[in-house]
Amino acid sequence: MYRLRVTRHGRADIELVERGDLRPWKARKRFQSQVQHALSTICDNPVRGERHLIAGIEVFTFHVRRWWRPTFHKLLYRVVGDTVEVGRLLHLGMDPQGNIPPEWANRRS
Repeated sequence: MYRLRVTRHGRADIELVERGDLRPWKARKRFQSQVQHALSTICDNPVRGERHLIAGIEVFTFHVRRWWRPTFHKLLYRVVGDTVEVGRLLHLGMDPQGNIPPEWANRRS
């Protein structure tokens, strides 16, 4: 199993969705559970996500599953050694290419 690191941008994205889209406490807890499940899944098997090559950086996206209706968010992450590094939580309409965290542009995997 890979170690997990969530960047500042990734953490901010997750917190923003928790506060904004999912105001009821029960829905917020359910979303947190779904994010935890997605994080656990990619730590068990990082190449399970969809692979992208952006500006020479190999990254992956993985959908945060919502069991009762379609998915709206995906994790943007990369693998660095034995660590899965989550850079962003993107809405499905967001392009991974334009949403690479700034710290990734300076450090190649």
